[in-house]
Amino acid sequence: MMPLFEAVADAPENGEITLHGTRLDGQKLAYIAAVNVKPRGEGNGTKLMKRLTNTADKHGITLEVSIAAEPAADYLRREKFFSRLGFKAVPASHIMRRYPQK
Repeated sequence: MMPLFEAVADAPENGEITLHGTRLDGQKLAYIAAVNVKPRGEGNGTKLMKRLTNTADKHGITLEVSIAAEPAADYLRREKFFSRLGFKAVPASHIMRRYPQK
């Protein structure tokens, strides 16, 4: 099993992450297609994402997510959430990217 999938395999019953793996400029990249955690506001999404980011760091995997959303409040909420986890905005897009950290 791929390391990132192992990181989220033991997600809480009320949470899941959908990932797609590829390469970007020769680097390992995992695109986060969905993060679903209910109910919100209890820290489960943050715990799940920290598990994912720690594993990505360990294995040199870049993470990417699209935060496009309507209404604007949802966009801002997603931007704030992923920024706290070390994601940076990709200019002229709705993409945020997080490179492996040491």
